Amino acid sequence: MGMEHLTGRYFGPYRLTSILGSGGMGTVFLAHEEELDRPVAVKVLAPSLSKDSNFVERFTREARFLAALSHPNLIHVYSIGSTEDGYHYMAMEYLEGETLDELIDREAPLDVDTTWRITAQVLKALWAIHKAGLVHRDVKPSNIMICRDGRAVLMDFGLAKAHDLPGLTREGIIAGTPEYMSPEQATG
Repeated sequence: MGMEHLTGRYFGPYRLTSILGSGGMGTVFLAHEEELDRPVAVKVLAPSLSKDSNFVERFTREARFLAALSHPNLIHVYSIGSTEDGYHYMAMEYLEGETLDELIDREAPLDVDTTWRITAQVLKALWAIHKAGLVHRDVKPSNIMICRDGRAVLMDFGLAKAHDLPGLTREGIIAGTPEYMSPEQATG
C-alpha cells in the first residue's frame, strides 16, 4: 500500500495535498503551509523504515545537514517532525521545474551551454557540501532539479555522510546508485 491515504492530513503546519514522487526511503508530497501561505515539499519516511532507528537517524541527519547549509544550489530544509502515529517527515523548499533526468529524456542531447551551466551549478553545490565536511554519495540526474528560473538544485541527501561522524551504512552495503558511482565508491 502506498501513502496516498495521507493526502489531506496535516503534518505539523503542513497540509499534504498530492504526491510528487516516491523512492526507496519514502514519499514526497506537495503540501501547503497555511501560516505562511506557501507551497512546500514534505518528505515522509516510509512506514517500514520508521521502525528502524538506523533509518530514522539517517533521515534526521539528512535534514540537519541541509538545514545547516544555505546555498542557492542546495535544497532548503524548513523543519522536521513526527506525527503521533509514527510518521517522520521533513519539510523542504518546493521547487517548480523538472529533474535533470526528465530534461535529458525530453531534450537529449543537451547543448554544450546548457550542460556547462548545469554542471557549474552542481559543482558549486558539491563544493559547498564539501566545505561543510559532507559527501553526497548519490549524485545522479534524478537528484538534480532544474528550476523554471534555470537554477540547478542538488537534492536527496539521504545517503550523505559527514567526514567526522560515524557512518550509518552497514558494513558490506554500498551506498548510492551503481550507474552513477565514482570508482572509489564502487570499489569500496
